[in-house]
Amino acid sequence: MQNPGLNDRRRLMILTLTCLILSLGGSAGAQSGRKNQTKNQPPPPIETPTPEPTPKPKSAEPIVPGIPVKVVSSSPQTAFMVFPFPENMPRWVAERLSSSSPLAVQAGGSANLPQAEKLAKAATDTFIVHVELEENPFAGPTPGGTRASNGQYWINFHVLTPVTGKIKKRGRIRLSPEILRGVGGVLNRKRSCAANMSNDDYLLREASFETAERVIASFDLPVPPRQCKPKI
Repeated sequence: MQNPGLNDRRRLMILTLTCLILSLGGSAGAQSGRKNQTKNQPPPPIETPTPEPTPKPKSAEPIVPGIPVKVVSSSPQTAFMVFPFPENMPRWVAERLSSSSPLAVQAGGSANLPQAEKLAKAATDTFIVHVELEENPFAGPTPGGTRASNGQYWINFHVLTPVTGKIKKRGRIRLSPEILRGVGGVLNRKRSCAANMSNDDYLLREASFETAERVIASFDLPVPPRQCKPKI
């Protein structure tokens, strides 16, 4: 005959074990459901960065001249008796000045030195370059040549500062007859740049270029080499 108390304990143990199995099964199912739910979710969208606009290449900026210069001139009336076109002198000076790219050169017409000083004082940023063809008033007769080829002419120049009118630089360039006396070498090559000029005009041209080069140097600028294209 079985003990009723033992049967009760067995039934209790079976019931407890059954509840434990059901509990573990439900927990595993819940976790499996969560895993399946996680696997079925679509991946988050990948953000594509907006491309930055490509900067346009900067165009090369032209060199803007930074030093305005105006050339004015004066010459004695007697210069027309020696030089066919003495007015070429300020033109040649301006031409040579223009070979220096930092200079903005303009022609200013005729003016004596006092008038040039007034122009400088009235200017805000433009330097006035006054060039004057001058002759030796005490020169005697010139046998065997002209007054120019005998060194009786020269160019005076003044660089006048804007607003104040003060002299920044001044000097004198003599028409040197020595360059006409050389034979061969550099002197002949230089003359080939102006082969059709008279001796006097050639001397005036050379002195005009040297005057301009002195003015360029007064601004602490390098003097560009002269360009010569001889005519064939």
